[in-house]
Amino acid sequence: MHRSMDIYWHQIAKRHWFVDGDRNTKFFHQVANRRRMLNAIHQMKVDGESFVDAALVKNAIVHFYENLCHTDPPSRPLLGGIAFTSISLDDALDLEKDFTEDEVWKAIIDLGHEKAPGQMVSI
Repeated sequence: MHRSMDIYWHQIAKRHWFVDGDRNTKFFHQVANRRRMLNAIHQMKVDGESFVDAALVKNAIVHFYENLCHTDPPSRPLLGGIAFTSISLDDALDLEKDFTEDEVWKAIIDLGHEKAPGQMVSI
């Protein structure tokens, strides 16, 4: 009987939401305010330090991601202990050149038969 009562109240709630859900009613505002309260971050712990005040929580989030994305010395990738150096100016300029139409078609054709680049259209 307990399960049937749960189903009954679930159906009543669905019907209530269907009738009053998106209208500017007291029910809508109660649901929206409850959802906002449940989704809010009331407290946060960063590096062992707890933050409760909303402004401090916001600052902790901002500083966390600033520190996460910031590196003092630029790091170079290492592969087996070998440090890669920067590329030459000529190579860098080659990377910035526009693609030619022939290069694009060659890349599409080189995809192979197993790939689906889309419908081939003649230009």
